[in-house]
Order: sequence, then C-alpha cells, then structure tokens
Amino acid sequence: LLTHLKDGKNIALVSDAGTPIVCDPGAFIIKQLQDEGIRCVPIPGPSAVTALLSVAGVYSNEFIFGGFFPKKPQHIEWMFNSPHPVPIVFFDTSKRIQRSLDFLNETYQIDSFVIAKELTKQYETIWTSLDQWKEEITNDPSRLKGEWCFLVHPMAQEKSENHDWIQPLKASGLTHQQLLTVGTTLLGYPKNKLYKLLLDHSDPNQ
Repeated sequence: LLTHLKDGKNIALVSDAGTPIVCDPGAFIIKQLQDEGIRCVPIPGPSAVTALLSVAGVYSNEFIFGGFFPKKPQHIEWMFNSPHPVPIVFFDTSKRIQRSLDFLNETYQIDSFVIAKELTKQYETIWTSLDQWKEEITNDPSRLKGEWCFLVHPMAQEKSENHDWIQPLKASGLTHQQLLTVGTTLLGYPKNKLYKLLLDHSDPNQ
C-alpha cells in the first residue's frame, strides 16, 4: 500500500464501526504515513463521541474524551477533582460497563449520566438516567451486548473551608492581590468567594 501511495495513487481507510483511528490501531497506520511524508485527509463520518454530546443535554463547550474506561480507576481521578468540571466521555465494553458505572456512581458526586449503545447504527439506544438504565438492563441482561459510549458530568468539588493558610501568608508580607492569586491559582477558590473571604479575615485596624 505504501508503494501505491508513493506512486501517486489514493487509498481510503474505511471503518464500518464508526470513525477510524479514534481508540483504534489505525492510528499507527496514520503515524507511519506521516513519517513517510504522505498527506492524510480526514473525511467526516459517524462518531460516537460527537453523536452522544449532541443529544446529551449538557453544556459541552469543553469536554474530555477519556477513551476506553481504564481498568485502574485511579487513572481517572484527576478528571473528577476539578473545581470547574466538564463533561467526560468514555467508551466501554459490554463486560465492563456495569462495573464502570457503579464505580463512578459510588465514588464521585455526579450531576448526570448519559449512556448509549450502538450509536450511529441500527440498534442505537440512549438512556439519560442511570436508574432507568439499571432497571432495563436488570430486566433484560441481553441488552448489555453491543458497543457502549457514556457521558458523565461531575459536580464541582467544594474546596476545604480550612482558612489557616491566610494569616501566615499575610504575616509573611503577601499583598491582598498576591493572596488572591495564590487562592485562585493554587487552591482553586472562585475569585469572588475568595475576595469576600479575605475581607472577612482583614484587620480592621489596618
């Protein structure tokens, strides 16, 4: 195939199971072609990720694509501990989908789940409630068969109300603006909340 391409012929990489290369070993082909200086042109096609986002009913100006849900759940912890969470989309297999969803529901505070199977295909099904999904799967376990894609929208993680860091930093000479920078950049406080907090801790004699 590489010889044909170098001779000026065109070759299409086609998949009958969604967009090629996304979580797919076809990525290795593309990388080799790029290394050979061969131009690769994308042709838009069905994508479970964008298909799910388009009907999820959540604001997705930003989102994280997590690939296949990891076998070691600690690999996703960073995605769920943000003070400003965004929707996260995962692929999963029929053998692991129940365990993955149970883990997320039991471990994190989740605003919403959107669960889908066979997106862009004949037997496409979408659930917008985890409870509804569990009820239908329990009643008919055969429905677990298929290719799964799900979206989870975490709730914002509340920061600790421990304010012991403020007075030592003030005593070391940090200005009000510098304290704001430390609190918002390093500790994740919303700026308006931190501004009020610093005022509450200000010395009325200064």
